[in-house]
Amino acid sequence: MKIFEKIRKKIGYYVLRKHVAKLIRRRAYNNFSSARSVGVIFDATKQDLYLTSKAFIAFLTDKNIDVQGLGYVNNKDGLGWYAYHKNIEFFALDNSNWYFRPRAPFIAEFTEKPFDILIDLSSQENITIQFVLGLSKSLFKISKEYEKNYVDFILKVKEETNLDFFIQQLKHYLSSISKL
Repeated sequence: MKIFEKIRKKIGYYVLRKHVAKLIRRRAYNNFSSARSVGVIFDATKQDLYLTSKAFIAFLTDKNIDVQGLGYVNNKDGLGWYAYHKNIEFFALDNSNWYFRPRAPFIAEFTEKPFDILIDLSSQENITIQFVLGLSKSLFKISKEYEKNYVDFILKVKEETNLDFFIQQLKHYLSSISKL
């Protein structure tokens, strides 16, 4: 990693920590039975990750849950092959400022919406996705375990497990655990 990129990330995480510390949000546990709205953040850089995430969004929609997806593409011209989907918006690296904070208006709307559940399906830590996750006003945030986490529920899985297994575990826990 280039030295300048490391500095940009350090500044980005510093800014993110400051904003998260000031963030006021209501917290509440929700499962698939109680959730009326779910936000899904995912890395759509690879088409197979996109298709798996899209299938999970369809699963949630079939449960009569209002779902909104936000896919991140880690290059400037990777949005071309994504077909329009009514519940999914995409953003790329060029939608972020110099310290990786997303700046598109639809991302600000996504973070302001108080989803009952916000699920991060990204396979590795990504500062741009962490900004969306950390600044979200969602009631219940779920993610994998990363060094820096801004969530309420961490689902710890082995790093080499694929997205399908992670989603299977999410379905299990959010279907079987009853609302407190």
